[in-house]
Amino acid sequence: FLSDSTFHFLPLALASFYLLFRQFLLLSWVFPIFIIVYHQLAFDHNRPQCYIMYKKRAYRKGTNAMSRNDENNYTLRPLTIDDAEEYNALLRYAFQVTEQELAETGWKDDEITQSKFPVLQRADVLGCFNGNDLIAQFAVYPLDMNIYGVKYSVGFVTSVCTYPEYTGHGIMKRLMIQSLIRMRDAHKSFALLYPYSIPLYRGLGWEIISNKMTYTIKDTQIPRKLNEPGYVRRVSWDDKEFKELHTKFAEKTHGCLYRNNLAWEEYWRWDEDDTSVAIYYSKDDVPYGYMVYMISSDVMHVKEMIYLNREAQLGLWEFIHAHDSMIDEVRGNNYYSEPIAFELDDSDIKETIRPYTMGRIIDIRQFFAKYACDPDEPSVCIRFYIEDDLLAWNNGYFTYLFDNGRCIETEQQPDYEVSMSIGTLTTLMLGYKTAEKLHVMDKIQASDEAVEHLDECPLRPFIIFGIASMDLAVPVVTETYFVHLFPITGDVFLCRYFRMLSGLDSILFCRQTVSV
Repeated sequence: FLSDSTFHFLPLALASFYLLFRQFLLLSWVFPIFIIVYHQLAFDHNRPQCYIMYKKRAYRKGTNAMSRNDENNYTLRPLTIDDAEEYNALLRYAFQVTEQELAETGWKDDEITQSKFPVLQRADVLGCFNGNDLIAQFAVYPLDMNIYGVKYSVGFVTSVCTYPEYTGHGIMKRLMIQSLIRMRDAHKSFALLYPYSIPLYRGLGWEIISNKMTYTIKDTQIPRKLNEPGYVRRVSWDDKEFKELHTKFAEKTHGCLYRNNLAWEEYWRWDEDDTSVAIYYSKDDVPYGYMVYMISSDVMHVKEMIYLNREAQLGLWEFIHAHDSMIDEVRGNNYYSEPIAFELDDSDIKETIRPYTMGRIIDIRQFFAKYACDPDEPSVCIRFYIEDDLLAWNNGYFTYLFDNGRCIETEQQPDYEVSMSIGTLTTLMLGYKTAEKLHVMDKIQASDEAVEHLDECPLRPFIIFGIASMDLAVPVVTETYFVHLFPITGDVFLCRYFRMLSGLDSILFCRQTVSV
């Protein structure tokens, strides 16, 4: 039944089938390659922008920064606004901040870079370069701190980070030494930081100087039946009385940091728009306390509450109780010495306390020259034998006459001699631990009589106090692997409400760590 035309069509059909089959075989190899390329492009599209920025930095101009790990190329120099792009890229890579996270907080990348200009201008940011590439940085914020009623110029160390391929080369130690030298030259005799690793920084002469206390209170446990004569008003973030209240608090609070303009700028940088400020006024319209808070998911987060008298304290708690229909619990920070549980009718609340900041005396002579000892005790002369493995000028002995509230360096024969490390001296002079406690722990080598005089004569009477100053909210690190926060030298005054450490808003100085 086949016609002649059918026999002419068969060869053509067979040839077409052969071509299609060969094309299929070719595509069977191409298709997997296409899938691999597609997934790679998708991964790069979703990859954190900070990683892509780092890759651009590492391989720009045909160079591979990861292969040029020659310590002879390392140079240290201060960063300027010309380094803002690389400075920002290193911070974002170290603390793994993506474009999505920036968008959630309302920031754009170019805005972040621009916001660093005043930081690089006002702070002392030291960088380590491998050739022309920034590979590590170490920032120091110039601040003032109340130490027993005396205003000290101090340096707050933060934004310490390095690219992971450059760890283990001693870069951070070099940056730290150089930064401490620069602080000493600027007459800053004291420095403090958030420790990434307490043992690590103890080995470099730093010691714990404060704890942080937090609390969680159910809505049924909030103080009630309070009827203070004053009133509370919510104000704007830039309210003048709000800032003046903090300054008054700093002036009367041992251990409190004063907030300068840069600190206030950074205090609000990462807060949600729903964050509010409430001030308590007396019946005479005088402000005596304030609280910074946010309500989210039926929880009131108290970022900061400070007060100058008992009336303001109770008035602010009365204000919190006014929200009881809106919240299920209150979470906050306690800036004062005692746990707050005892003050509540229902004291069965959750309170935590943990080591918070570490400090270091940079220059003993500069520090003692301003130190206010107890003016009511009889004069005594003590010789300190100090060991400091990092800063040579602190090694040796220092003899001081403590007389009439002053510390006077002298060459006279001492009444007592004591030996300790620079870290132990730091925590002793800041009042975190008593000489007696440190002596029992074998951190002070001295006679019992000398230890007794250390606690009673030269040092101020024991004062437990709190810091409610700035929100420098990142641990200082030497590696980038374990850091989950994003300080941006300027933005380290963070203290957001979720997934991060709060900053210098609740440093609680006391002599012993207490487990609550």
